[in-house]
Amino acid sequence: MRKWLAAWLTGLLVFGVYLFTLAPGMVPIDAGELAAVQATLGIAHPTGYPLFTVVGHVFLLLPLPHTKIYRANMLSAIWCSLGIVVFILLINLLFQHVFSESLNLSSKPKKFKRNAPLQQWILVCSSIVGGLILAFSLTYWLQSTSVEVYSLHAFLLLLAIYSLLKAWIFQQHEKECLHVSNSSWYAVAVVFAAGFTNHMSMIFLLPGAAMLYFSSTNPLRKSIVHHMGMVLLFIFLVSAMYVYVPLRANQHPPLCWGAPDNMIALVQHIMGDQYYHAMFVSPDIALVNGLKFLKILPIQFGYGPFIFLLIGVFALFRRSRMIFFFLMCNILVNFILAINYNIRDIFPYYLLAYISCGICIATGIAATIGAFHHTLFQRITAMIFVSFILVIEIALNSRVSHHRLHTYDDYITAVLRSTDQEAVVFTSKNTADWDIITSPALYYQKVEGLRADITILNTGLLGMPWYSIQMEQHHPTIFRGMNMQLTNFQHRFNLLKNEKSDLQTRMYLAEYQVMLDSLVQVNVRLHPVYFSPEFYRYEYLQGGIRLPAGYGVVPDFLLFKVVTDTIRYHRLSVPDISIRLPKYRNQYIQTLEYFAGEVWTARAYEYEKKFNHYEETERFAELIKNNLPDYSYQFRGQ
Repeated sequence: MRKWLAAWLTGLLVFGVYLFTLAPGMVPIDAGELAAVQATLGIAHPTGYPLFTVVGHVFLLLPLPHTKIYRANMLSAIWCSLGIVVFILLINLLFQHVFSESLNLSSKPKKFKRNAPLQQWILVCSSIVGGLILAFSLTYWLQSTSVEVYSLHAFLLLLAIYSLLKAWIFQQHEKECLHVSNSSWYAVAVVFAAGFTNHMSMIFLLPGAAMLYFSSTNPLRKSIVHHMGMVLLFIFLVSAMYVYVPLRANQHPPLCWGAPDNMIALVQHIMGDQYYHAMFVSPDIALVNGLKFLKILPIQFGYGPFIFLLIGVFALFRRSRMIFFFLMCNILVNFILAINYNIRDIFPYYLLAYISCGICIATGIAATIGAFHHTLFQRITAMIFVSFILVIEIALNSRVSHHRLHTYDDYITAVLRSTDQEAVVFTSKNTADWDIITSPALYYQKVEGLRADITILNTGLLGMPWYSIQMEQHHPTIFRGMNMQLTNFQHRFNLLKNEKSDLQTRMYLAEYQVMLDSLVQVNVRLHPVYFSPEFYRYEYLQGGIRLPAGYGVVPDFLLFKVVTDTIRYHRLSVPDISIRLPKYRNQYIQTLEYFAGEVWTARAYEYEKKFNHYEETERFAELIKNNLPDYSYQFRGQ
């Protein structure tokens, strides 16, 4: 009972801190898309994340007095807090196996022995401190601050490890509790099924799970019914959850990534066919990611806890070889597979490794405090020292806090509100446009209903037929008379996926240019057309997009606008805007500063000066000074 109470009280404490560091609104990358998918019960990017979507949708139906994006963020904090509850229970279960067969609370050994039992309070306190160290480690804490699939993934990973260890420990006493052992392995199958319906990186845990399953007893002693029952239960639960994807896709929700409404499209969506190009790209990518992982690992927990990690590894090797090999297997498999994935936000893919390290840290803390065996005072002193290290870790990692982070909301709402009615906004195939503009706009347009009349066109997705079909359904005139160019480009896109050669790349880029030229020329005659800063720089200036005769591009408020007469001055009414920048500036904040600063400096020092409107130049200079104090021409030119 004390273990459960300690776990839940610690979980509540962690949740309180998470609420304080929670993002009040939007963050970059996939948050806007995932929040919109949960709110509208849509289909997310591969692999679809049906469990994340359905549970999130139910949670957003609760009548809480907050915006939906805040509630979606809050659910991530709940998952991470529940994960810490499970972690503490897991550690207590592990300690009972590693440090004592039966805990003798009155025992006070005079000499520290290798396998001497530790007192109950030491184990409980070590599990709590270990849980807090994991809770406030860099990557784990970050998952609690905003809506993402990784918060639920972390919880399910911890639940899977807990159920695995529980079943394995019960199996050590199979004669006494055969029924309990079998039911525990069925529970493992259920948790793994839930994990695979959320994120496919659950596969990183399979080798370690197989090691535990086949290690304690001869698998031939298990009946074929037991083996097949676990497999069939797993397949049934995964299939039942993924049935949501085609059923919902056939209802055409507002967000339906990949249109997986048939078996072939469903399999491609679940298998992540769209992202094969980012997997096992080259040994160079693996080397860079591997070195980055090793460099960041001590920083994840802090150097103090990292010392306990090493002590814990040694203690587990001495006391329980199977648990040692299980955790090392988790770390190595996770490391070897994840480093071959070429994406920017790679660190959440190491969650299994970080959790396994957290288990070693908690074990190291218990072994260290247990070594101070002479007096209670010495043990309490050691506990205070460990707690001091925890405080240092929290202080060092507090920069993950998204408290009062309004930057991305300020920017995307200003972009949408400053754009003409029925406008088409072209964004580039670079990921920066998705992170800062396209994904946040999905939430504000689909959920909040802000400027739903605007079409934000992600040119990086035009190679996928489902995207152009859905865009045409919502905006019938956007591809008018372009069937041939679009079909040729999508055909070339598929050829490039199957054969990555220099010839195919050149032919793809040529078809892309033809398609993009046609798309821009069609829409400038039908709608107000805008270019994002990335599209303007890389597709218009460097890519050489051709506009119809007499058309040109001028810097508008936060985007570049296509106009019919560049000789005539186009007056701009500057709305009130406040982009609230956070204290810590990461790469995404810098990208947003570049987006806004690129347009404002072009407007102030190139366009307004060209027409001798020096007062307007001063207005935009003041705008830059007030909103982007660290923006510079050097940054603009990078």
